[in-house]
Amino acid sequence: MIFKFIQPISTTPCGLPLAPSITIIMKSKYYRSPGKRSTTPDEIIMCTDPKQSMYCQLLCGLVQRDEVVSVGALFASVLVQVIRFLEKYWKELCSNIRSGHVSNWITDLSCRDSVSTILGEPNPELADLIENECGQESWQGILSRLWPKTKCVETIVTGIMAQNIPALEFYSYKLPFVDFPSSRHNTKINMSQGCDLSVLEELTSNAKQIQDDVLTKILKSNANTEYLSRFLEGSSDKELFKKNVPVVSYEDVKPYIDRIANGESSDILSGEPITAFILSSGTSSGNQKMFPRNNNFENIKIAAALSSLVMSK
Repeated sequence: MIFKFIQPISTTPCGLPLAPSITIIMKSKYYRSPGKRSTTPDEIIMCTDPKQSMYCQLLCGLVQRDEVVSVGALFASVLVQVIRFLEKYWKELCSNIRSGHVSNWITDLSCRDSVSTILGEPNPELADLIENECGQESWQGILSRLWPKTKCVETIVTGIMAQNIPALEFYSYKLPFVDFPSSRHNTKINMSQGCDLSVLEELTSNAKQIQDDVLTKILKSNANTEYLSRFLEGSSDKELFKKNVPVVSYEDVKPYIDRIANGESSDILSGEPITAFILSSGTSSGNQKMFPRNNNFENIKIAAALSSLVMSK
């Protein structure tokens, strides 16, 4: 049960889409639904009203409580918000489960249809159980009490998110935190017997070769861009790149990104056309950043392959 929220897509001055990464990815043709591995149908996650989406995701998770083996959200702060939302709405959620009907204020038709299918027939026994847990004076361990098969909390708790650790430890009876996302990528630990380990074995045993191959592809596609040509003069030699191209910060490339966002050619930075801009969360420095993305979604395919090795026991 991983809580996900998307935002409406805005546009840059040149007309390219601009949104957080999860929005761009889930609305792209490369997105692959987790299907039965998730308690929440895509139709609910695609709802851009955060209140309706959060309510319906919680309702789906409560109805399927016996199938949940992990609880999480991208950032720890979001998961804390979800729990506090549950504190406010648990009585109404129980009423929906007891009656078999979702609240009238859920007006997004895709949300209503999807959650109604999962809600099914009236279930007063489940409603009583949830009321008993949520009605207790202390909410310590509420995640483990409502979802008893949960083995871990999947969320980012590093950096500024660390301030949410005490709250999540309180709500989860100190379940282990599993920080799957890392800087611009995802990693996972295979916890399921029988899963194909070939992807992980290749990534770990051939890491240097894979890095060299990726760098070769990057240089082949981008060596003639305005930015890299200053250092490489059109060459795609890896050693020349390592010697001449400095380590840069976002502020170093921001002028180039701004030029593309304002309508200049993508070949300033990328050998392939920029198709969208990903908007960062701003949690690292307090300022949101724009990251250009083209149609090369190989990194997402690798992340999806790793993410498919989920914990099932």
